[in-house]
Amino acid sequence: GALVNNAGYGQPGAVEDQRRAMLRRQFEVNLIGMQDLTNRLLPALRGQGCGRIVNVSSVLGRVSMPFNAPYSASKFAMEALSDGLRVELCDTGVAVSLIEPGAIETAFRDNAVTHAEAELLDGESRFQALYQQDIERRRRRSSTRGDRKRYPPEAVAAKICHALESPRPKRRYCITPEAYVGALAARLLPAAILDAVFIRKFRKAKDNGFR
Repeated sequence: GALVNNAGYGQPGAVEDQRRAMLRRQFEVNLIGMQDLTNRLLPALRGQGCGRIVNVSSVLGRVSMPFNAPYSASKFAMEALSDGLRVELCDTGVAVSLIEPGAIETAFRDNAVTHAEAELLDGESRFQALYQQDIERRRRRSSTRGDRKRYPPEAVAAKICHALESPRPKRRYCITPEAYVGALAARLLPAAILDAVFIRKFRKAKDNGFR
């Protein structure tokens, strides 16, 4: 038996603009629902003496970027639960793998626009102008076909198939170049350097809109 957990969405916005209900919904969808379903199926997988659990995380499950921290937090938590579960299942024949995509050609960006419009355009945030610019930018990208920066869904499917079918599945699968770079940066770069990179991005966003 096998289970692939791929439900999730991204709630954009600064941390200070995340209300309790927004954070709770982000974690309910991206983390708690995923783990609840997994726990319900685990007895059957253990009973078979074999099985695979594949959790679709993100490059932002390794590094947290400004204006995406709630989504990153849910994926960081997914990575932690997956790592703990993998060790706890070491003698059961059930393997646990994480998929860490980057930019993939899906409806993820369109959904982020929907959530941004619903939650962030209330006129009270100090980042209000940035939110409006980001929504407009995301709309333009969504209407443009053939974004060369985004990989096709088949790239993710191929890694999921490997995790399901290989006799020795990997613990983590990166998909896109930025996923590999993010994973490497999280392992090797001091927090001060990562902060400097993202502070530069943050300040540039304040001057020119989100990038």
